[in-house]
Amino acid sequence: MQEIGSYTVLLFLQSSCRGHGGRLAEVTTKAQSDYLISMVKLLKNGHDYWLGGRDDIIEGTWQWASTDRVFTYTAWGPGNPSNTGGNEDCLHLHDFPPEGIKWNDNACQVGMKFICEKPKSIYLGLADKFYIYQRLSLVLLIEQSHHVAGNHREDVHRPRPSGRTIR
Repeated sequence: MQEIGSYTVLLFLQSSCRGHGGRLAEVTTKAQSDYLISMVKLLKNGHDYWLGGRDDIIEGTWQWASTDRVFTYTAWGPGNPSNTGGNEDCLHLHDFPPEGIKWNDNACQVGMKFICEKPKSIYLGLADKFYIYQRLSLVLLIEQSHHVAGNHREDVHRPRPSGRTIR
């Protein structure tokens, strides 16, 4: 397995999301965070998912990868962000018992599922696709990433719609 750099991993994940008409998920409110976590729990296949946050440009300044906007809302787990080993530049969801699922920083090269968001209108005609609703009628797509150069397998999970829009 060949490791690839943080920037390359972010480009790969963003490209994968763009291929579905979206971007890596950006969680900007507590309501969005709570709803996303509740949907991840329903999947019952682990709680580690990449989101669209990074601090690889300026260490300690967390921003959204698609817009470079600095975080205005955070939901860090205990002791985080920690930058353990000096290379934890990407944001993901992680279970911190007993606190529950919170944000964690990790080395971007770690293979795990990732969450994309996209405007619902793109998929209006495809009723069997990607049903986790979020703010502004965004739909979340959850995929599996394998950070091995030249190897990407797509596993798409389709949670049932809740019919809720979170603001």
